[in-house]
Amino acid sequence: MEIARPLDIINQSKGKLVIVEMKNGRSYKGKLLAWDAHPNIVLEEVTEIETNTKYPWIFLRGDNVSCVKPVE
Repeated sequence: MEIARPLDIINQSKGKLVIVEMKNGRSYKGKLLAWDAHPNIVLEEVTEIETNTKYPWIFLRGDNVSCVKPVE
């Protein structure tokens, strides 16, 4: 995986599992469906890690996103 810019990590993770950590301490694991430069993120087949709550999809507002980590 070649990384030239920071957002390349998100772009190369499209369609794959990622963990998104939020500023409020919550974390979500799901398949990256879409994202933009803010970075607003849409995940599908989502699990909220702390509560094990499942969602078919979720929209995460970019100004609340702390970290996006690819799952290998």
